[in-house]
Amino acid sequence: MSVSDGALRLTADREPTRGSDGKDYEYRSGMVTTGPANSDDNVGKVSWTYGTVEARVRVPAGRGLWPALWMLPLDRESTPEIDIMEVIGQDPGRMMMHFHPRDRDDDSPSKDYRLTGETLADGWHTVRLDWQPERLTWSLDGKQVWHLTGSQVPDEPMYLVLNLAVGGIYPGPPDETTKFPATFEIDRIRITKNELK
Repeated sequence: MSVSDGALRLTADREPTRGSDGKDYEYRSGMVTTGPANSDDNVGKVSWTYGTVEARVRVPAGRGLWPALWMLPLDRESTPEIDIMEVIGQDPGRMMMHFHPRDRDDDSPSKDYRLTGETLADGWHTVRLDWQPERLTWSLDGKQVWHLTGSQVPDEPMYLVLNLAVGGIYPGPPDETTKFPATFEIDRIRITKNELK
């Protein structure tokens, strides 16, 4: 992870690394969160209930790369998750959005949005989530691309996570065509809290 030319850069490299879980991994990458500093802490650096998250990003392309921008509840006993943006590197023209409700036995709706004529790796793009009581609205470059309504929309403090994962079941492993180092760039993030009366 580094900051240069005004942008945060989460960089993945083919470098053996021991994870916080004590396991050895082939790759090293980065994550930034506004949540608790450790698993025993229930105080986030920045958490909120309702508002907007807007990020200007450029994602890397390459098989096995998995940049994401998502939200988790501050209460570790709770389980909803809002995936604002996920991209698998072998298909950077597709932005994936998911909502995992508190009750994981319920359906987890999702939406794929395909860009036309370009990809999220081609220059800077602005992703946005508007979070209101019983309503979530996702936008890309000022265009609404999905919305979700209902009582399962979280009504509790949540925090933000940005990461660049490598491999796993979802994107699969990198291959010989994947170029390292690979970088997920974040030019800015703006969080606006709604003050509901």
